[in-house]
Amino acid sequence: MVIETTKITGGLVIDGTGTPARKMDVLIAGDAIQSVGESIPEKGDVIIDAAGLHVVPGFIDMHGHSDLIIMGNPLCPEKILQGVTTDVVGNCGVSIAPSTEDSIKLYGQVIVNVMGGDKTPPIPDHGKLFERLAEMGHSLNIAALVPQGNIRVSVMGIDTTPAPKDKLDEMKAILDRCLSAGAFGMSTGLIYPPGSDTTTGELIELAKVLKDHGGFYASHVRNEMKGVIDAVEEALRIGREAGVGVEISHLKAAMNDRATPKLLATIQAARDAGADVTADMYPYIAGATSLGAIILPGWLLAKSGPELTRAMVDPAMKKRVYDEALSNLLRFVKISPSFRHFIPRAFVSFVIGLLAKRVIVTKVGVSKEGVAGKRLDAILKTDPGLANEKGLIDKTLALLGREQGDVMIAMFQESEEKTLIPIMKAPFVMIGTDNIIGHPRTWGCYPQLIGTYVRDKGVLTLEEAIRKSTSLPASRLRLTDRGIIRPGYKADIVTFDLATIKDNATYENWTLPPSGIKHVLVNGKLTAKDGVHLKARAGVVLRNKK
Repeated sequence: MVIETTKITGGLVIDGTGTPARKMDVLIAGDAIQSVGESIPEKGDVIIDAAGLHVVPGFIDMHGHSDLIIMGNPLCPEKILQGVTTDVVGNCGVSIAPSTEDSIKLYGQVIVNVMGGDKTPPIPDHGKLFERLAEMGHSLNIAALVPQGNIRVSVMGIDTTPAPKDKLDEMKAILDRCLSAGAFGMSTGLIYPPGSDTTTGELIELAKVLKDHGGFYASHVRNEMKGVIDAVEEALRIGREAGVGVEISHLKAAMNDRATPKLLATIQAARDAGADVTADMYPYIAGATSLGAIILPGWLLAKSGPELTRAMVDPAMKKRVYDEALSNLLRFVKISPSFRHFIPRAFVSFVIGLLAKRVIVTKVGVSKEGVAGKRLDAILKTDPGLANEKGLIDKTLALLGREQGDVMIAMFQESEEKTLIPIMKAPFVMIGTDNIIGHPRTWGCYPQLIGTYVRDKGVLTLEEAIRKSTSLPASRLRLTDRGIIRPGYKADIVTFDLATIKDNATYENWTLPPSGIKHVLVNGKLTAKDGVHLKARAGVVLRNKK
């Protein structure tokens, strides 16, 4: 069998380790890098002229959600066209596997409403998931985590009580089976049900299963606002008591910039004490989520869209939803939910009004026009469909009911100077897109990092930005053949023009592809060129090796 060779010539190679760029050639044979040097004599069957370009390892997206849409979107252009070659999926405690017929009925709607994903048939474990991915082919390399939310719903349904021993053992068995298939760890989304209903003790017991498989614990922590320090300390405790590494997902101090120094110091102190803890972040001051996930209780989110709409018309149901939502929001600001009876509705309306000014609605489930792309405060004030509702509380609940719970938002929540940049500079923080409907990071995260925070603002050196996007996540995953341009490593490679690389997506038009990415190779196969996806499906499923 003749192995095709590809030679990338004349580019400035940044190998991913943090060392300075050097003008070198890269020779690829099949799916691997054969040699790297200043003057490689071999000609190569295919020549890629990289003169004036930087040549770097393919980006490893430490916090992806491509699994939620990959069955209907195997080419993943939103990732490939920004230079991502490996996607770490199953984050935030939610994925398409493991699942059962019953859990799909309950949790499938949550995936649609909360994460903007697609409903898929049940997939019992990661062994079956990997089989399906291999059968259809896909452009990205996939490294999967096991989502705690899926496991709990598969065993406990919508029961919010602590799992009894027999149910906990059943959850452990599912986790063990998925890890044995090659998953890299377990994720949690403790801001969302069912993670928000899960005790720390239950999470510790589950995390203990990770140790025998060399897996790590990745957490969207329980509180990213006033309670962020306690929430991160909970994650550190879980890792410590289970004896496993910890990844803090999309690290931030939302609307709490004064906490940032202590937040970073808390993680650094744990590292100094020997803890294996890292974090990831995206280079934007606005987050994105579902308004329904923030406000509506899990039992309501699990309903079908029409059922949810009908439920929200019932005055008694709206009162119940208001009481539960207020309780959840009080927990966020570290106030006992029992105090909800003493908080006037007028005050809650005032707070909604303040927060709504920070929010852009990026997608809704029902309305075809007049909603998406607008600020939430403007919608609540001017939407004719909400005119008969009294006050901002009823208007917000009515909006969610009308849109079947499916209201995706971007919320501006942190200072660039006080929070985003200090977190970005921390040496233990890597990059992840946290791709989700309605946010420009889905199409432009890495061009935003390089174009804005390296070239334009000089926050990071280019070599450090590439390290955070390649070898650092590779080390978290313990990948020994990706994330660095080095002979013997897999040929996941990106070239880009530093002068023109740019995130073109916006909060109003979030699907615009970036500029400046010239070539994307996945396992040696040219998958994108000059911003055009070439339809190649050269990605593979990566499996954890203990």
